[in-house]
Amino acid sequence: MKYIIKSLAFSICFLFSANAFAVNTMANQSAVETYLFQNELEANDFLSLSTKDIRKATQKRLTFKEHIVFRVMKAKMFLKVRNGEEFDAEEYYKTGASDFNIGGFLLGFFLPIIGNLIALLFGGNAFKWSLIGTLTSIIAGIIAWIL
Repeated sequence: MKYIIKSLAFSICFLFSANAFAVNTMANQSAVETYLFQNELEANDFLSLSTKDIRKATQKRLTFKEHIVFRVMKAKMFLKVRNGEEFDAEEYYKTGASDFNIGGFLLGFFLPIIGNLIALLFGGNAFKWSLIGTLTSIIAGIIAWIL
């Protein structure tokens, strides 16, 4: 019982420290945003772009959040281009690509049931990412069990 109480206290402390990193940092121009504004790219050029190319061009390291935003943006652009629609990467990055919530994701990954309930208190974005974190945790557990 003592172990459960300690782990619950640690989880609550972790929640507040992880939530501090979920702040929107769009005020500082990121490496991806810098690269998009410096270069006029066609869709095929952007789809062939890698994070290493951005790092070489901007001399900035991409954060974990920027890596995820970049990958999601490339996937959405690929689907739009395949369907023949237009996709503006700069506009997408400015308006809503940065909705990744690291606190919610980590809550869902490490505390699947309790973390989802706690993330529900913080709002829709944290809850969405806690569900994605839970799904990732389940998939990782299944892969570990199989191997």
